[in-house]
Amino acid sequence: MEGYEKLAQLMGNSHTDGHFLIFQKFAHLSARNLLYLQAEIVTLEETLSEFAKEDAESEDPERQKSQHQMISNLPQPHKSDLKFLQSWLDRPSMGNCSLVGTDRRIYETNISGLGTLAPASGEVDPLTRLLLYSLPKLYHWGVVDPLHRLFESFDLESNIFLYRDSHFYHAAKIIGTLISSLIPIGSTVVLYFVKDMPTRLGIVCLFTAIFSIALSSVTSGTRVEIFAATAAFASVQVVFIGSTTSQ
Repeated sequence: MEGYEKLAQLMGNSHTDGHFLIFQKFAHLSARNLLYLQAEIVTLEETLSEFAKEDAESEDPERQKSQHQMISNLPQPHKSDLKFLQSWLDRPSMGNCSLVGTDRRIYETNISGLGTLAPASGEVDPLTRLLLYSLPKLYHWGVVDPLHRLFESFDLESNIFLYRDSHFYHAAKIIGTLISSLIPIGSTVVLYFVKDMPTRLGIVCLFTAIFSIALSSVTSGTRVEIFAATAAFASVQVVFIGSTTSQ
């Protein structure tokens, strides 16, 4: 039981932000259990009818959801989180508590069969995802010794440092805000100094393409929202060209 205790401490530690709350969903067992319940209910038609009527009249949305659907909808863990958990279980300098029972291969299965209980944080845009799963490694390798206290990382066990997701969400927000302001400013400055009309039109196309790519990278907006924002940005540039040309 010592191994389970150490693993539970890692999973439940508040500094891990729920990244390692990874469990097998047991979809086939859930489905089999539903079949057993279905067979039992079929033999009780009168009671089933009463239950169906009661559920239909109930205003409680939770009664209209099945447990199987809730389990199936659990998000898959990120590959890097699962890889770390596997490494933590095996390495003597980390967990050193490899599972040896019938569940010994529970985290070696296909990732589609696993679900995570990490709290959902909404749509994660590509920039935030990059910061969450790529930059921490570079940061750890390059500057962890002098600066790790600044990011509230700590040594959970030997050679393990954890970094709060909130820091990288904040960094992504700052970077996204800078990009959203610098692109329009850059476009205005360039168009002001360039007087040749064909060149100006080419610059409008270039900055519009950069703007749309930036929106796709630093936001979680839908295609319709990105298209609308890009069209508005292009329109502003065209109006600027017209106003400066008329002078």
